Amino acid sequence: MSSADNPLGAAAPFDAAQILASLGEVAYDWHVDTDVLLWGNNAAEVLLIRDPAAIATGRGYAQILEAENAQARFDAVTQSGKRDDGHGVAYQIQYGIRPDPGSETRLWVEDTGRWFAGPGGQPARARRAPRHQ
Repeated sequence: MSSADNPLGAAAPFDAAQILASLGEVAYDWHVDTDVLLWGNNAAEVLLIRDPAAIATGRGYAQILEAENAQARFDAVTQSGKRDDGHGVAYQIQYGIRPDPGSETRLWVEDTGRWFAGPGGQPARARRAPRHQ
């Protein structure tokens, strides 16, 4: 790549997953209707998960949520009471996760994203880059 192609002079290609990981964030795309939860390649690193397959569904991810959480993403999306006008509906919640049930390690996650309605107006997808604190 020449400096004409890259006016900022970056030496390496843009790697969004690497940037998100350096910020303690990972993107996801949750298909609410099928419960499939697709994570960015850096999910295990950011969320300290040993087996990313364990959080490949919304239900699987719910298994690592702390019991005392006031709210979870499922509730924020499916029970928001708002309508998607075509631009998605914003949500923002914080909750604790315990990546390894046998460990004392606990992370606080800030989950801010948008859910998008399907043909019937109900939430069909949710997208975000959650960040632990």
